[in-house]
Amino acid sequence: MSSAHSVTQWIHEVQEGDEEAARRIWERFFPRLIDEAKKRLPRQPLVVVDEEDVVVKAFHSFFRRAKDSKFPNLNDWDSIWALLLTIVERKAINEGIKQGRDIRGGDRKRAPDEVIGFIADGEPTPDLVVMVADEFRFLLGLLQEEVLVQVVLLRLEDFTVREISEKLNCSERTVFRRLEVIRNAWEGRLAS
Repeated sequence: MSSAHSVTQWIHEVQEGDEEAARRIWERFFPRLIDEAKKRLPRQPLVVVDEEDVVVKAFHSFFRRAKDSKFPNLNDWDSIWALLLTIVERKAINEGIKQGRDIRGGDRKRAPDEVIGFIADGEPTPDLVVMVADEFRFLLGLLQEEVLVQVVLLRLEDFTVREISEKLNCSERTVFRRLEVIRNAWEGRLAS
């Protein structure tokens, strides 16, 4: 069986609920993802969530969404790796923001500097990493309500408006209104 065929087959089996296929994908990527998550989590003395927690959450999201056929273009190891790495990065960002907020007594204005490793696909330059991280923190800082940050992070995780409304226990219309508030808050910054 070719490598590409086995990946396609494993993804199909995961969609069918096959735990053995999920285990094989887990075993292939887990150690590498732990190393990547370790690089992306903030280095703070009282860390509640570690890299293993982030990777477990990332796999949970990956398998849940794969089972719902949300990933039609996963046909080789590289595409799975890129997707899992993106999910881990977003989970690490989310955890870093939560930890930073908790350390500051719940006041969320800016994410800790170490939270955001790299956001762009591929291997960006260090200057690009700093620029994107600073801009992301700035944009999150423009949002006046915690629920708006939650909406942004859920959208970054590719949740639909319906899924966000269910997670936040509100109507889809409320989510649309919050997305509009976010757009308005960011409009001037993104236009410049």
